[in-house]
Amino acid sequence: MLKEGTLADTTQEKSEAILKKFKEKFGSWRIKAIRGKDIKDFLDAYEFFRNSKVNLRSNLNMFFDYCWLDTNPQVIPASPMNELRFKRQSMTQAELDKIKDKCLFSDEFKKLKELMITDEKEERSYLVRRNKHRYRLFVEFCYLNGTRYGEAAGSTWSHANQGGFILIHKLIGENL
Repeated sequence: MLKEGTLADTTQEKSEAILKKFKEKFGSWRIKAIRGKDIKDFLDAYEFFRNSKVNLRSNLNMFFDYCWLDTNPQVIPASPMNELRFKRQSMTQAELDKIKDKCLFSDEFKKLKELMITDEKEERSYLVRRNKHRYRLFVEFCYLNGTRYGEAAGSTWSHANQGGFILIHKLIGENL
């Protein structure tokens, strides 16, 4: 079980469900009997999203590396993950278009920022102008740091460390 707030709930739930399937498949096997081909067949049998497959591979690499330590090679002679070779998946045009629709490019952001500044300056009410200014700064912060709205909204000053990094600890809202 992961520490709460480490990952988004859906990511954690998916990872745990996939690891549960892996445990159901290989839980009764001896570790020495698991081969790279068995793991590849397992991964190919399910329709995982690309990121889920990468996360699972990372978790399995860590598990098998722990079993195969240089100081104690008696547990397994070598990590079966070393035998795995995956075809590099190329993205379809639809996937590329979806990514393009999800993010702002620098020229698009520049136009958005200019519009927000113009809108902010044209506002007569001080309170509304101040709120628009804060909203524009929030949008700029998200864009420049690559955070989602929920991640930025969940951040506090204590999350900024001395090295210039902002640590994301929690999300605010579900559909942001």
